[in-house]
Amino acid sequence: MITLGLDMASKKSGYSLFDNKDLVEYGLWEIPNADEIDWRDRVVWMSNQLNNFIQTHKVDKIYIEDVPLRMENPQTLKILSALQGAVISVCTTNNIKAQFIGVSQWRSALGLFNGSRKGTEREELKKSSIDYANKTFGLNLVWKSKSSKFNQDDIADSINVAYSQLIEKKNFGRR
Repeated sequence: MITLGLDMASKKSGYSLFDNKDLVEYGLWEIPNADEIDWRDRVVWMSNQLNNFIQTHKVDKIYIEDVPLRMENPQTLKILSALQGAVISVCTTNNIKAQFIGVSQWRSALGLFNGSRKGTEREELKKSSIDYANKTFGLNLVWKSKSSKFNQDDIADSINVAYSQLIEKKNFGRR
């Protein structure tokens, strides 16, 4: 089974491709000059990237990080919800099942979130996602510093979202 993992956003989206449980490809779709483009056009651009990728790679199933129910910025919630709608449309058109996975769900399944407040700051969670993907798959994804544009957490999250659903045994607690 060919599975696609996604961490979607309107400016850059991480993706990962699995053949059964083997990671075979990963990367980032990033819109050049994204700040100069209307968010609706960015959603269309991302949905086109997804559609092309699905058709090129013959994807069977997609696991995608769900939109959080609470966000500080209502505009971000609106944009991510529109993007999620576009993903659903692309999947429906291509007859592919998409399963939306909550952030705490995939983090817990991989042992990256222990339910306590310690280590739950956004930056710490992003770093732990990169560390997990690097260790599990022998990668060299980058974590520079808090809020660095060079961090590769979008790619790590896309890998971990899918992998959390592909593993047979769910592990709880830190690894």
